[in-house]
Amino acid sequence: MYGHVKKRKKLAQFLEFCRYLRSLHPIGVPIAIICDNYSPHLTIKVDQRVGEWAQANNVEIAYTPTNSSWLNRYQLILAEPHLR
Repeated sequence: MYGHVKKRKKLAQFLEFCRYLRSLHPIGVPIAIICDNYSPHLTIKVDQRVGEWAQANNVEIAYTPTNSSWLNRYQLILAEPHLR
């Protein structure tokens, strides 16, 4: 499980994080990225950069349903230590 805490949470930062995840594994190894429904993740519907990048780099991006309470546990794990 990987996570980054950024002050700004825009599409550019999300794509930067996706590229970082891809760099951790050889291109022949498929990876899956599971995203909540936070707006920078969902902008793929409007801006195709992340979707096109994922398709070209052997990455599958999946989205959790709205109000997925199970994800809250993982968000706490990835939160900054002083927020725990």
